[in-house]
Amino acid sequence: MKHSLNIQVAIKSYLLRSSIIQLIADEYGNLTLLDQFESKEQITDVLNNLTGCLILEEEYLKLLPSDFLFPKFLDIILLCVNKSQIVKNKYFKEFILYTDTKPEILKKLESVIKPIGEEVSSDNALSDREKEVVKLVAKGFINKEIADILNISIHTVITHRKNITQKLGIKTISGLSIYAFLNGIITAQES
Repeated sequence: MKHSLNIQVAIKSYLLRSSIIQLIADEYGNLTLLDQFESKEQITDVLNNLTGCLILEEEYLKLLPSDFLFPKFLDIILLCVNKSQIVKNKYFKEFILYTDTKPEILKKLESVIKPIGEEVSSDNALSDREKEVVKLVAKGFINKEIADILNISIHTVITHRKNITQKLGIKTISGLSIYAFLNGIITAQES
């Protein structure tokens, strides 16, 4: 079943890149293939401007500075040889191993990106305030900033976010960003 998602892929190896792209395209549809990175400056510039979901080959980690902080609005799935060899890093949402089977890869993708259904039923429709919260989350604001902008308490923001998660079943910031874009809550320029 194809879903409307935009997954970005940064894989150096042609064979791996082609295989992953075909697998994901068959299941999800939309993919953005990122250019190959040759320098530390090039990869850090691109990573700092991405949001959503990125499948990143571990080979590119060698180009990153040791103190590099991944953007908080980027859900990264690391493609690697062995998960235990990768330093425990809170920035990676999931690990796809080179030896994983198709069902294993799809299951790992599903754990990071929750496909968005065609329409939200009226029982699960977001209130105007919840839509405002989704919009601000998708734009990168944290709970405290959202509370200040909307003139509500941080506890109210947290309650709205819990209700949104319950209604939509979307738990990640990138998932909410995709939902907001696909449902006209934000434009591409705002995200």
